[in-house]
Amino acid sequence: MLADYKTRRASAEREAEEIIAGAKAEAERIAAEAKAKMEDFVAGAPKTAESKIALGRGPGRGRRSAPPRPMRRSPPPPPSSRNR
Repeated sequence: MLADYKTRRASAEREAEEIIAGAKAEAERIAAEAKAKMEDFVAGAPKTAESKIALGRGPGRGRRSAPPRPMRRSPPPPPSSRNR
């Protein structure tokens, strides 16, 4: 019975180590992908800005929206409810 327990425990420990190693490898892969995407984004940002400037859509010249509409005032209360 003790030998069976030790065998199962050793097997479970090996399986846990394999799971941990796989998770670490996956985390490293994801981190490498994220780093590559970030580097591509940072490298492309100046090109995007230059193309927007070339098209006349530089900073402050992007999509223009209509000016904000003035706020409507609510009508005054009827004369009967005013304080005299």
